[in-house]
Amino acid sequence: MRIIRSPQVVAALAAVWVLLAPVRTGSAYVDLAPTLAKVISDSKRIAVLEVTVFSREKNALALKEVRPLRGEASSEAVRLSLATAQGTVPRAMLQWAQTGSRGVIFMSDNTALLCIGQKWFQLYKVAEGWWKLGNERPDLPLAFYGSAGRLAENVERILAGKTVVLTVVSHGAEEQGASFDLALNRTALPGLVKVQRVRANLKMPPRVMAASSSAFVVGSGPVDPADLPEMMTKLQSTDAAIRADAANDIRWLGPRAKAARASLEKMLKDASPRVRCTAAAALLQMDAKAQTAMDTLNEALGSTDAVIRREAAEGAGLAGPGAAPLAPRLATLLTDADEPVRITSLQAIAMLGPAAAKAAVAIEPLLEDAAYSIEAADALGRIGPAAQPAMKTLAKMLNSEQPAARWAAIRAMSQIGGPNAKPAVESMVKALPNATEVDGYNMMIYFAML
Repeated sequence: MRIIRSPQVVAALAAVWVLLAPVRTGSAYVDLAPTLAKVISDSKRIAVLEVTVFSREKNALALKEVRPLRGEASSEAVRLSLATAQGTVPRAMLQWAQTGSRGVIFMSDNTALLCIGQKWFQLYKVAEGWWKLGNERPDLPLAFYGSAGRLAENVERILAGKTVVLTVVSHGAEEQGASFDLALNRTALPGLVKVQRVRANLKMPPRVMAASSSAFVVGSGPVDPADLPEMMTKLQSTDAAIRADAANDIRWLGPRAKAARASLEKMLKDASPRVRCTAAAALLQMDAKAQTAMDTLNEALGSTDAVIRREAAEGAGLAGPGAAPLAPRLATLLTDADEPVRITSLQAIAMLGPAAAKAAVAIEPLLEDAAYSIEAADALGRIGPAAQPAMKTLAKMLNSEQPAARWAAIRAMSQIGGPNAKPAVESMVKALPNATEVDGYNMMIYFAML
């Protein structure tokens, strides 16, 4: 990456450093983040919900209660309006809002929190039985980050007075942790964000910062090699969701999980497309030359079933650099007839990063589509220097009326680097006088990358 050495950058870095000097690295994001114990304590009712109906035309969901975790069971449907104040639907919700998807809701009187696994959202009650989607809560993956099924199990055990081990987005790891991931929007990419395991119970501190000591942190990653026997047992479960979760945990272990290879290879013929694709991703993380796994994903990407294509795209992203040969196929799915397939394919390309360089040409036109511009910018940023041809189009986003679009362009241009990143530098220098603490921290990272 070519380094930009200019008086502007030096002065801006100095100003950002002064702005943040009193602040502990990363504290801007985690000082006030609640622990799961705090979220549970503040909730009057907690339940597992399942999507029964999704209307894209009305941007609305109907959900039924699968089981209560706190409070009385309810047979009343929960209806959720998904459109934000800007009239858009968050990408994560569109990917999740499919019949059978599950989440966990934490209700108070007129507000609630909905965890759909790796994303949390604020909800507001607008009428009896009706809720409206509020803002995403990017702080709450610090309280829990994983599958909704795992969250439900953990909440149940915590309410029973037990101590559990949770997976959360890392905070404070290598003196950067969550702040660095958030600055580059990596929490939107499940294959990249750093996670750690922490002990949790109702007696733990209410804030994440107080629970980041060795008394609570168990280790990095969602599982440890010592957990492999338990994960292999779960691969035999009659519940497809449990099999898929176990395969995904094993994926994180990579070559350290070779003992599970034979079991994963058998799962390539599983009846569940999610299980097949997750097993293929795990095998490719274990061995980038696992041809049967590559064939499984390639075949699924060409399926006539949109659900299977979507599962395959997600699996390709989780597979890591070993799935690089699938990048051109993912690029073709950016124009798929199914919206969630398009979204998931773009996310998968971002997860592959430099390995998906061949997809950069197909991504650039999406920068001029307001519905996809932010995700497209993040994907190009992840691809890095190979995305240089897109820099002029990214620079146009710096003039957007939407702050989120401007920051997406800045972080993308900072990762791509080179002399064509100068407009991003100028944009940051202009923004500096009125920067919030969070924006200032992010800019320090962007300037340092340049």
